[in-house]
Amino acid sequence: MKHAHFWVAVALLIPTISLAGEIAASTISPGRYVSAGSRGTVVIRKNSRAEARFDHAEARFEIESVGSNCHTCSLAGVLRGTTGYEGYADWIVERDSPKCKVSFRQDDGVINVSAVTVEECRSFCGARARFDGIYKTVPTSCSANNQRARRNQFLREYRLRKFREASDKASRLLEECGEFINWVEIDRLRNDLAIAQLHDGKPTACLETLATTIAAASSNENDLNLPPCDHDSYIAVAKATWHNRALCEKANVSR
Repeated sequence: MKHAHFWVAVALLIPTISLAGEIAASTISPGRYVSAGSRGTVVIRKNSRAEARFDHAEARFEIESVGSNCHTCSLAGVLRGTTGYEGYADWIVERDSPKCKVSFRQDDGVINVSAVTVEECRSFCGARARFDGIYKTVPTSCSANNQRARRNQFLREYRLRKFREASDKASRLLEECGEFINWVEIDRLRNDLAIAQLHDGKPTACLETLATTIAAASSNENDLNLPPCDHDSYIAVAKATWHNRALCEKANVSR
């Protein structure tokens, strides 16, 4: 696996060039944006006054993403208009030299990210990772803290044997926040929903829920067919799916 690269700020001796007053404004709104399945994040933040003087840009960006087999991308730099330059002030001196440049196009709360200099940007990613794609603003109700709180509400209802209420809470979380949940965690949540549906006397609904999981296409560990790191991350969830499916099939037959 190729490890992620991280930027290091370096003090540079910048020649005298006519940049006074040329602090380039970013047209991308500051904030945190997440890709489908929570595979990657883009953070845009406004520069401090001192940083703006140093970078000659009003904003900075950070991109982190995870691809197949746990390969990653990691890059950061300055944002001028809709173009990101990986690294910091060195681009002022060598603005025409080959380096990683990233395009940001925004439409309300959605950012489309793509590499302008594809080969130069590849060095910031593992072989199975990429950072280009669509990133969205996460609704407040789907923030990490609120997702955790909503999962806890589900567990409280489940432990109180209020299986219908628990099912409703898990269903709403999946419907409202599914695109912002990690691929392993979303199948873990589907397992929780399925077992609540089973206890609510709905084995058919349980089977329908489990059919949407990655593990549904397999019957055992040998044919799960995932890369090694992904396999290790997912196998416990897969085993829960196969166990729950057997319970729901048995309940469905006996009805």
